[in-house]
Amino acid sequence: MESYSADGWGIAQFSTIADTEQRAVASDLLVSAVEGVQANLRDLALCEVDLLGLVGPNGRTMPGPDTTIDELIEMKRIHRTITDFARAFGSTLDCLAAIVIATLGLPRSIQAASAASLLTMPELLANAPAAQLEMRECVLACFAEHSEGEAPGWLAWVLELRDAVVHRGLLTNTWLTRPARSGARSGAKVAVRTSSPIQYLIRMEPHLRGKPWQPDMFSLSGRGTAEDALVWLPEPATRTVTEVKQRAVALVEAMAAISHEALVGDRAEWILPEASWRLERVTGKPRTERAAEFRGFDQEYPLPPPAEIRVHPRSAPRLVLAEQLRIAVEEREQA
Repeated sequence: MESYSADGWGIAQFSTIADTEQRAVASDLLVSAVEGVQANLRDLALCEVDLLGLVGPNGRTMPGPDTTIDELIEMKRIHRTITDFARAFGSTLDCLAAIVIATLGLPRSIQAASAASLLTMPELLANAPAAQLEMRECVLACFAEHSEGEAPGWLAWVLELRDAVVHRGLLTNTWLTRPARSGARSGAKVAVRTSSPIQYLIRMEPHLRGKPWQPDMFSLSGRGTAEDALVWLPEPATRTVTEVKQRAVALVEAMAAISHEALVGDRAEWILPEASWRLERVTGKPRTERAAEFRGFDQEYPLPPPAEIRVHPRSAPRLVLAEQLRIAVEEREQA
């Protein structure tokens, strides 16, 4: 990020934040969110590649008496890959929300940003200038355009899937018979002799739940046909995942462009919500206080002192600023 520097205690656009420690923290959270979006989009792409490879172009047969351990592991990896994909999508939106909050100056915590802030865009402070209000409307319109489109509700559905697989571990997919190809490409049918039961020879494809937010018993006992109740989506999971990845990339590219414009454009008189962004080093929360007691499982391990940290060149200014902040805090406490 071009305007990030240790001399300016972070991003130049945050120079109106008088507290240099809070300015440094807010700036670093924005940089981390940008890197987080990039990392999670890569995870989406890798999960798509893994899922396509595991399911294959013609689906899979179900485990049977002759199934090997490696084949069973591959079946488990399919579920894990779908879980990782949904997690990465949710994390992409969480990081994107942090970017929007930071660049627009929304009165929400950058640290605790989540996709909910994109679905219900927070209002700016009452005294925000017209240019800042207009930019918020541009971001809101951009998100609405990409989150709906030709398949209304798709983004909210993926977030519900993320919650189901990450937080509740619900049944997320079912295997359905792969439709026979029709037309000239269908190929000739050949009769074969086999001792394997027919159920272990049928090619199957995974389909994702239509309403992953519902308990299993609600989804499976819905009224009407499976199609009416939308127990599962019509297309196989491989197609769903590919479409979600493509839409996620398009959404991020569009939102990133507007956020960049908001950051580098004329921000004269923009109001930053310092109170909402403020973080304390000690939170006072019972769980974090308990977690702070953890010192690893092998305290006797000969860990070398952190005299040197190797990072990418673009991360070097962050370490310089961190050291500058450490010295400032130390001097403040000694004063």
